[in-house]
Amino acid sequence: MAKNDVGFKELDAKLDRVIDAILTEETVRKIVREESADLRKSVQDLVTGIDKLVKSFEELQIEYVSIKVQLSRHEKWFKQIAEITGLKLET
Repeated sequence: MAKNDVGFKELDAKLDRVIDAILTEETVRKIVREESADLRKSVQDLVTGIDKLVKSFEELQIEYVSIKVQLSRHEKWFKQIAEITGLKLET
């Protein structure tokens, strides 16, 4: 059968295939919803990870400050002991 001699049934079948292949508005919305849900989940996971890092960093800062205070206190005690015992501390 020549290309120009396409009958109604063949044309109908071809149109059905084309219509089935075309994305409907609802299909597009469904795809967008699924993709945006995946994106939203990824962003939420990133935010959660960043929050954990910030918390760890804050804990390390607090620990650093306490160690620094303790070190200063120990240095002061060493100087006091050196003065009392008459020892000379070298820097």
